[in-house]
Amino acid sequence: MFEAAREVRVLEIPEAQFDPNEDSDVSGDEFGGFVPMEGTVDIAVSCDGTWQRRGHQSLYGVETVISEETGEVLDYEMQSKFCFNCQAHSTWDRTTKKYQEWKEQQKEVCQINFVGSSGSMEASGAVTLWNRSVELHNFCYTTFIGDGDSSSYKKVVESKPYREDVSITKSDCVGHVQKRMGKNLHNLQVTWKDTGCTSRAWTTR
Repeated sequence: MFEAAREVRVLEIPEAQFDPNEDSDVSGDEFGGFVPMEGTVDIAVSCDGTWQRRGHQSLYGVETVISEETGEVLDYEMQSKFCFNCQAHSTWDRTTKKYQEWKEQQKEVCQINFVGSSGSMEASGAVTLWNRSVELHNFCYTTFIGDGDSSSYKKVVESKPYREDVSITKSDCVGHVQKRMGKNLHNLQVTWKDTGCTSRAWTTR
């Protein structure tokens, strides 16, 4: 599954022409050692995460970024706190040469790529996606469309994925706003019923 994900994740976009001999005021250090191609495009993306199971107890999580303009999935990051192969070898004697040889080979294929709480997977994944957007697509995700939780947006800004003159703004997703408003209206309706007041009586006051 992980190998298939790596293969389909790359979105083919025509490469902009970049002359390495051309003078530029952009240094590789500003992009974590990566020198961006000429013609970087600023775009708005929707960012959200999902888990294998609810309740922030999942061992797996996926973070995606979707183009606001085209609706295409530009990139995603799969995170795992569990590896079946490691679990299968957990009963081996770790002092043996056989185990040490297996452990050395396992480092290249181990599925565990995240350590931390399941709830923090979303923010961690967002940071990874933003920091490789220029190298992968020549895009700067300058508008972060997300839910009311600002933890992912905050972590992305703190990671400084782009030059200092490139700012990242946040916009709330309409779907999440509707969800929160609907939940609050439902809770308010329940409160009215508990006090003997109906919504019809309230609107006629």
